Amino acid sequence: MYKVFLVDDEPVVLESMKTVIEWEYLGFTICGEAESGEEAWGLLDKCRPDLVITDVMMAQMSGIELAEHINLHYPDIEVIIISGYDEFDFVRSAMQAGVVEYLTKPTEKRELERVLKKIARRIQKRTDFENSLREMKEITRKNLPILRNQFYNDLMNQIIAEEEIPTHLNYYASPLTCNPYQLWRFRLDQTEQRERPGMRELLRAQLEMLLRDQLQQTCPYDFFVRGRDLCCIVEDGRERRDSQGMVREMLEDVLQEFQNLTRNSVSVGISRKYESYLTLSRAAQDCEAALEFRYNLGEGNCIFFDEVQNISGRGADSNYELLNKACMKLRALNKTDAKALIERIYRELKENNAIYQQAYSQTVLLMTELYAICCEEKIRNKIMECLRELYRYQTADALQALVVAFLDEILDAAVANVTEKNEQIIQQVKAYVEAHLGEKISLVDVADAVHLSKNYFCNIFKKEQGETFFAYLMRMRMEKAKELLRTTDHKVYVIAELVGYTDYFYFSQVFKKYAGVTAGEYREIYDGE
Repeated sequence: MYKVFLVDDEPVVLESMKTVIEWEYLGFTICGEAESGEEAWGLLDKCRPDLVITDVMMAQMSGIELAEHINLHYPDIEVIIISGYDEFDFVRSAMQAGVVEYLTKPTEKRELERVLKKIARRIQKRTDFENSLREMKEITRKNLPILRNQFYNDLMNQIIAEEEIPTHLNYYASPLTCNPYQLWRFRLDQTEQRERPGMRELLRAQLEMLLRDQLQQTCPYDFFVRGRDLCCIVEDGRERRDSQGMVREMLEDVLQEFQNLTRNSVSVGISRKYESYLTLSRAAQDCEAALEFRYNLGEGNCIFFDEVQNISGRGADSNYELLNKACMKLRALNKTDAKALIERIYRELKENNAIYQQAYSQTVLLMTELYAICCEEKIRNKIMECLRELYRYQTADALQALVVAFLDEILDAAVANVTEKNEQIIQQVKAYVEAHLGEKISLVDVADAVHLSKNYFCNIFKKEQGETFFAYLMRMRMEKAKELLRTTDHKVYVIAELVGYTDYFYFSQVFKKYAGVTAGEYREIYDGE
């Protein structure tokens, strides 16, 4: 129900208005009445009606004067003036006083009801609008941190005009005052724990709390999130005018305490000092260049752009010869030499102040080589996953540790797999030789039988057996000949053919050299036993 206040210096008119109109049906309830403008004015603050209906001609304070007072002090109250005059001057004065409706006496019930319905709709619209406005203000209040964060990102993206910055800072309740500033950009170092749902946000909140403890009452500052990083704009203040060493000491304390509390490390890049917030994007570039040196300095460091700008981006020439040697050792499954070369690669990159992209590209090549060597699908999938998220490993030590960890796992498995395969090949070769001992056996025949190239087969056989294939073949034939000489009555030339020799005299020479006696003498020795 909307509250209505009636004003008329004639009690009969007041009573008539109260009884003739079906107020509740129209959505109104009478909250008060007065017989003069002065009396009404004294009661308005207590009654706070939505609508005042007043006569125009009253002693001391006219209806128009009352309307002017209401319009000045209670602009939300609607006013209807009922007058016995229909003159233009009265209507104009009423409109100027903020009166929304002007009715002449005698007022018909139907006309008054029409006007009341019209005003009820207008009051409802205003109420709805005010409620929506309050809701919007409440939503804005709750989302103010999000909106302020977006403002700083827009500022960094250079889509805010300079003259608008103070207004925005004030609207978003920022403590910043547009004084000279530095940007501090904090980046979580590589951990597995931070990837759990919500963990990154919790870690940022913990870091922000530690920074607030250090910065409060020293200088204006504010935080915002850019990508995965926590950024802090720090303006000049009482403490901030001290040396860079003081800032470093304070930040290193924060980084250490953060690591002690969360078991996670974080690094911070610090920009040069800037005068205008229009240069916030340049400050961000400073921080990025400083953080690039996590690669050389390691995790958990406080890095000033001023200290690295002379060498930032210079980089070193990649030592591709060393990289190729490391890849060759990996292919040869030479774990010791490969590891030593990889450690040397990362050491040289650090010593030469290489940029992260160089280390990144060389790491990709090494990981790709390990992927090719790997014989287990599960480990291959792990390599692909690491390659997709390689950006998480931001230091030389982290990249080197990643490669070496895979190297240890893959090469040990590859060596074991190769050894097993080689043993199977040797067994196949021995079975082939045994089955074809009385035939002419060529190197090509044996290599084809085990599906290997001739050269690769020779290398494997000598590595696994400690002798050449032909030395092994000759030994097997001689041992078979000795067995036949001991256990059969075959003629020597027949035995020679049975073990693959078509030239009896050549067989005799080879046998004597191998056994130290001729074939006949060997048989006599065993016959005597």
